[in-house]
Amino acid sequence: MTFILHELEMATRTAKVRIEVANTDHRIKHEMFADIMVGAAELVRPKMMTVIATMAALLPKLWTQGTGSEVMQRMAVPSWCRRPC
Repeated sequence: MTFILHELEMATRTAKVRIEVANTDHRIKHEMFADIMVGAAELVRPKMMTVIATMAALLPKLWTQGTGSEVMQRMAVPSWCRRPC
């Protein structure tokens, strides 16, 4: 990446950049443009932060007692680690 435009389009959350790539077979022509998506969906950190925050929010439900606690506990525990009834 050789240049990043300093303006971010807030509606689409996109920015214009200039990149340099090897073009040994000359498939990319002069003044040719491309739309390339690089996003946080591929990053592990945002996903892990979401998972950890969700687990931290649901952990207190495992130790609650009283009316409706059986239902809340079943919802708080992931389906892959539930014991058969």
